[in-house]
Order: sequence, then C-alpha cells, then structure tokens
Amino acid sequence: AKKKGVYFADPEINIEEILRWKNSIISNLSSGIFQLAKTRKVKTLTGQARFMSEKELEIKTEDGTSLVSFENAIIATGSVSENIPSLPNSSHRIMGSKQALERVSIPERLLVVGGGYIGLEMGSVYSALGSKVSIVEMLPDLLTGVDRDLVKPLQRKLSRQLEHIYLEAKLISAKETSTGIQVKIKTKEGEISENYGAVLVSVGRQPNTSGLGLENIRKSNASTQGSL
Repeated sequence: AKKKGVYFADPEINIEEILRWKNSIISNLSSGIFQLAKTRKVKTLTGQARFMSEKELEIKTEDGTSLVSFENAIIATGSVSENIPSLPNSSHRIMGSKQALERVSIPERLLVVGGGYIGLEMGSVYSALGSKVSIVEMLPDLLTGVDRDLVKPLQRKLSRQLEHIYLEAKLISAKETSTGIQVKIKTKEGEISENYGAVLVSVGRQPNTSGLGLENIRKSNASTQGSL
C-alpha cells in the first residue's frame, strides 16, 4: 500500500489490554471444559492430591483430608520450565514461558535461551511487540529433530526478524544490573558480553509431579511383585 501512496501510523500497543484479552480466552476455555465435565457427570474435586498407593489417593481440601480409591489413574499435572542453575532465578527479569505470558512490560532487548519451539514462538511474539530479540542455542540448528526442509525457511525469516541468532553458543554467566541483565555468551567466534532488559529461559520442561507421592506407587508395586 505504501508504494501506492497509502500510509499508516505505527500501531499503538497496550500490553495491559492484551493481557486482559489473553486471560479472558483462558478463562472461557477453562469454564467450557468444566461445563463439559459437569454435563458428562464427571465429579470434580479441588485440592492437593498425593498418591498413598497404586490404588488410593489422598486429597487435601479446604474442608479437610479425604481418601479416594480408584482402579486406574491418569496423571495430567502438566509441566514446568527447566531452570539454569547459574542464572539469578530470583530476578523478575529472568522468566520462563509462563511468566513471559504474564509480563506487563515489553523489554527493549530480550535474550531467549533455547532454540526450541517454545523459545522461538515466544521470541517471535516479543519481536512483534517491539523487542529486539536474540536467540542463543547450544546445538548447530534451531528446532533440533524437526525436518530441516521446514526449518530452513523459518530460520531465514527469523534471521531478518530477530537481532541475533547464536548457534553452537552457550550462556556462561548472567548478572542483574540497574539497567537489566548483563550476560556473557560463548560463541564459535569467541566470548561476547551483552546487556538485555530480560532473559527468557526455554531449555526444556520437566513433569510437574513434585509432591504427588509417586514413590508410594513404586513401593506398592515392589511389595506386590515381592509377594508374588
């Protein structure tokens, strides 16, 4: 349109309004699933669950503790982001993908640690919202395990869209300063130092099973096998 003499002003982004819209979508999806379960007479309990054995579950609710017996159980507790121990994880400038979806400000520069699908997706979102985004990936390629014929055009697009893509590189240190996070990155060409407004850690996920008492299932199975 610009070539034809039609010009548009830069878009104005209200991140708080975007977050409210995002949260309304999540709320509608959650309430819809709850209604589906209710329609199909699925009993829903709200509380903290812990396996006592391979056939029994303890649930702590606001009204107390109860035991639920079952024949089979599906564990669907989701996952949480992996952390990098060397990072100052207490800093609000260091975030996982969940925190990235809740952030109320857009950093001028963002470093994404990890070139998997979550890191690339969130990096693309922040780039569209105005951040200068860089990716650091330890392996030789983005999206390891994905068909190279699919990755190549995406990588070309991201190379134009993002500030830097560091492959075969490693984040070796990060320190919070008054203006952001000062990081050191070991690349193929040597060590570089950069300052970012925020760092998104996207190096994988692990099962959210802490406190579920999975060890009690193993003990129960071991006892059963021993008695046989």
